[in-house]
Amino acid sequence: MKFKYLFVLVFVFVFSIGLAQTAGAGFFCNGKVISEGATKQYVISCCGKPDFSEVVEIKKIGSSFVKVEVWTYDFGSNKLIQNLTFEGNVLISISNGGYGSK
Repeated sequence: MKFKYLFVLVFVFVFSIGLAQTAGAGFFCNGKVISEGATKQYVISCCGKPDFSEVVEIKKIGSSFVKVEVWTYDFGSNKLIQNLTFEGNVLISISNGGYGSK
């Protein structure tokens, strides 16, 4: 009987860690989920234009060149800054900065 409770406890713990990692893979913007794979147009339609953007690299993929851009959204002092990295038109990563300043 004790083994069964221990098993359930371990399962819940492992499951909750998985959910916490998944939760970090995106964020909400005006009620819509922004996650890797989104296009620039989709992000702008949900979040508006970024507060800051810069081209950080130009990659050669095959015979063409693709811009790698980082867009920064500052949602205010009680929310984390979101840094979105695009390769061409596709969102490839999302990272959190510190708290915003707006």
